[in-house]
Amino acid sequence: KPIAFYFGAGYTIRFMGGVTALAGVVYKNFDLQLSYTFGLTSSDDLRWYSIDGNDNYLSSVNYMRSTLAAKFGYQIELTERFGVTPQIGYEIERLTGTLSEGTNLYGDGASANCLSFGAKMIFAPIQRLYLFAAPTYSIGMSKDDNFQKIEENSDLTAGGFMMSLGAILNF
Repeated sequence: KPIAFYFGAGYTIRFMGGVTALAGVVYKNFDLQLSYTFGLTSSDDLRWYSIDGNDNYLSSVNYMRSTLAAKFGYQIELTERFGVTPQIGYEIERLTGTLSEGTNLYGDGASANCLSFGAKMIFAPIQRLYLFAAPTYSIGMSKDDNFQKIEENSDLTAGGFMMSLGAILNF
């Protein structure tokens, strides 16, 4: 078909991964995809201290990462049932904080912008149903001050390697 629409769901495996919902349109093998990953796993607690020189303990906060992504690619049909779509994209990562100790929620809503490179591999066991695997590497391009502070004081970083696995319905 010269034009097709699809939507699907899956799981994104990465540090602080989650459930991914995606939708897209294909026009003459050009693929435009939007996705949102709902973070399910939390980071370790990050302890916040005052910056007035006294280093007074303020609060402990853990974070969950959610990612909004737009990706563009070109579908290549390798066999009748298997294809690959190299993709380049833009991602916005957002951290949602949960207070574990203390009274102030620091870093909630921190965000980073990333450039991503990857490929979506598709297997079609039956008509209109695709199973996909999409390895992606993203590079943190810019971060707000809160994300930068969180990154400096924890093992959480913007971007990195991830693998999304799931199913797509094609119309």
